[in-house]
Amino acid sequence: MSQGINQSQSQLAHLLPQHPSRATYFYHMRVKRVLPLFWIGLLLVTIIGCARRGSPQGGDRDTTPPRIVRVIPGTGLVNFSEDEIRIQFNEYVKFKDLQKQLVISPPLEKQPIITPQGLPSKQVKIKFLDTLASNTTYTINFGNSIVDATEGNVYPDYSYVFSTGPEIDSLSLRGNIRSSMSVTTPPYVSVLLYPVDEEYTDSVVYNERPYYVTKTLDSSTNFKLQNLRAGTYRLVALLDASGDNKLDARRDQIGFIGDPINVPTAEEFEITLYPPELDLKFVKPNQISRRQIAFGYQGVPRGTTITPLDFPELEEDRLIPSKDTDSLIYWFRPETTRDTLTFRVVQGSYADTLAVRMRELPQDSMRIKAAQTQLRYNEGFWISANTPLSKLDESKMTLIDADSVPVAYRVELDSLENRAYLRFEIDEENRYTYNLLPGAIKDMYGTENDTLKYGLRPVSRNSLSAINVTLQNVPDHNLIVQLIDANEDVKYQKIGTGQIYSFLDLIPGSYYVRIIYDANNNDRYDTGRFLSNRQPERVVFLPALLDARSGWDLQETFALPE
Repeated sequence: MSQGINQSQSQLAHLLPQHPSRATYFYHMRVKRVLPLFWIGLLLVTIIGCARRGSPQGGDRDTTPPRIVRVIPGTGLVNFSEDEIRIQFNEYVKFKDLQKQLVISPPLEKQPIITPQGLPSKQVKIKFLDTLASNTTYTINFGNSIVDATEGNVYPDYSYVFSTGPEIDSLSLRGNIRSSMSVTTPPYVSVLLYPVDEEYTDSVVYNERPYYVTKTLDSSTNFKLQNLRAGTYRLVALLDASGDNKLDARRDQIGFIGDPINVPTAEEFEITLYPPELDLKFVKPNQISRRQIAFGYQGVPRGTTITPLDFPELEEDRLIPSKDTDSLIYWFRPETTRDTLTFRVVQGSYADTLAVRMRELPQDSMRIKAAQTQLRYNEGFWISANTPLSKLDESKMTLIDADSVPVAYRVELDSLENRAYLRFEIDEENRYTYNLLPGAIKDMYGTENDTLKYGLRPVSRNSLSAINVTLQNVPDHNLIVQLIDANEDVKYQKIGTGQIYSFLDLIPGSYYVRIIYDANNNDRYDTGRFLSNRQPERVVFLPALLDARSGWDLQETFALPE
């Protein structure tokens, strides 16, 4: 290139006079300075042009998963004695949801160090920190956590298997997980096997790690436990919030097969996952206002009595379940100046004595809350208060229609719900006004309502819907038939022993039908208990989400499983 530049300069030199004038001299000097810049610019344009011609113009997205090119030492080894495993890939990889998907079976006391933990790498390394048990087959299952670093293509369900003994255990068992009360089963459920031997006790689910473990993935309810040794086992599923393979009854869900399982087996098992029943326990009570104390609990407090032991001046008290927390709210009168109140809490065989320090706190004033004023035929109009309602005076209430004609009605006080319900025959073509004069409602402290007025408007039945469910193979005990929404909140419920359950005047929307086998006829769902080997009450769902439209009546027939 330098030779070409010199030749160009020489050619230009022949065009200049032999004895240049001053002006010609300066022109010649400008040419000498400009020519190198010209050739530098030309070179840059050439390089950029080549770069543009070589740049990619787009193409198909890479959908090829990474590929293993070497494993050191190789998988499936016996008499394994290494402390490190290296898995090499043909491209850079990283982990996705490793903590959720990684399963080491049997579990190790100390988790190995697994890299890469930050930047992508072409090598996955497993460094053991724990001493491996002798004559044991180990499985390290990465699930779908290994993905390539660029497009996230998954290397699916990778497992590394080895044995510290002379052979690899090769037995397996299969099954699936279903949720007791939910339409869908949650992902990443742990499936555990405990050997049933002379050391086995039912408390192992609380205190011991399982001998074998696997997990369902995010899109599957099926499981397969592999590389098992022949023997007798207890099969348990656990939705494990802490990831320690131990049951925390306050946070986890559990499911189990009632009888021990003998491996090998060709049977496939279905495990029903449920929130475990907690033993009733009350915690230290808390004074939340001058005349109310909250008794927090776990378990089911139905039938609990709370009695003060050192409150001789007590005139009246009420116990109302909180709608927002797992608490029973204890109301009392008169106010007390005592520093401490002591209570006896009793339910069945459970009994405890609890004390609360009393403080100077503000006094509650009665605040009225009413239901929506759009009336539906299966829902009455109600009024509630933040303090315990005590008396209703119908002489200070009136209900009139749009023509100011009095309408017959009745009011009912529900002390448990702390609500006053208004009941009357509704004409959808009419409008109503419900008037309450001062003193129509009183709470247990004698506080009265101010003047209240509610305009009530019935909803047209033509805008509502209906679902009629006919069941076959009905058992000889109660059924609790529920309509639940997409959030699995119960919107409507009927309890009975018959075949037909009609839900009329529904708000249009989408509903699942959930059917609870109320085997003990106590009108509620009873969950299971592992220590008593008791399964939860059976629950089934109609297979499809029902679309209840305005002015439509749906007729559904469903054969209950026998």
